[in-house]
Amino acid sequence: MDQLIAGSLAERRAGTLLVSVFGAMALVLVVAGVYSVITQAVVQRRLELAIRSALGAGPWRVVALAMRTALQPAAVGIVLGALAALGVTRVMTSLLFEVRALDIVTWAGACAALLTACIAAGYLPGRRAARIDPMAALRTE
Repeated sequence: MDQLIAGSLAERRAGTLLVSVFGAMALVLVVAGVYSVITQAVVQRRLELAIRSALGAGPWRVVALAMRTALQPAAVGIVLGALAALGVTRVMTSLLFEVRALDIVTWAGACAALLTACIAAGYLPGRRAARIDPMAALRTE
């Protein structure tokens, strides 16, 4: 009897595994993409950050500006993405096996991964920009 039950559930489990693998791959690609886009946006503002530093902004102020560049679009994107995902989960319910459509742990984990990528993408280039000599940055432009 156990073999019959396992055989009938094998196709659904395979589909669930496939969706899970693709979901994990998509999350890794999204995190890498978000990190690179936000890092590029902060790097493009390097001259502005150097000017602010030359005018007296402290290093933490420069890092805070870089973090704001990273977190504002991230917050909007996460809210809009969560709303869109709520609508899609109704369609995806038939593909889920032993998982609820509104699995809070999974949703929180995905949001935390994106926020972590955005924080790192804003902080690391912001910290580098805070250490740039303002005169050297202005000379290169």
